[in-house]
Amino acid sequence: MNRKFVKLGAALAMFTLVAAACGGGGPDRTDRTDRTDQTADKRRDTTASPVDTGAAELRAGLTSLLQEHVYLAGAAIATAVRAGGDLENPAVKSAVETLDENSVALSKAVASVYGDDAGEQFLALWRSHIDFFVDYTLGGATGD
Repeated sequence: MNRKFVKLGAALAMFTLVAAACGGGGPDRTDRTDRTDQTADKRRDTTASPVDTGAAELRAGLTSLLQEHVYLAGAAIATAVRAGGDLENPAVKSAVETLDENSVALSKAVASVYGDDAGEQFLALWRSHIDFFVDYTLGGATGD
């Protein structure tokens, strides 16, 4: 029977130690609350927001344009395949023109950072990569 009291006492002592370690005094809680409030105030300060920088806007714009490019390239390829590889087909022409408008927008984003010459060079290289996709698509559509 003494063993039961010893075990119960040990368990109670352990519980008390854990509770004391996890608990905090009044001043510490106030300090934590004050720090949390200060951090929240800093987050509300829109003048120092890292999301409102030119770099963040450029990254978001490029992400959007590249996602659009993937969609438009897929649509242009599918349209060209359905047209049997006929690049003069009005639907194919329209899809390719829309894809090229996206390419121009991408080159303008590059130019906004690196200058007009770099934007023009990017556009030429970007269009050549699209030409490779056109060749691949025509080869698949015509069996050549």
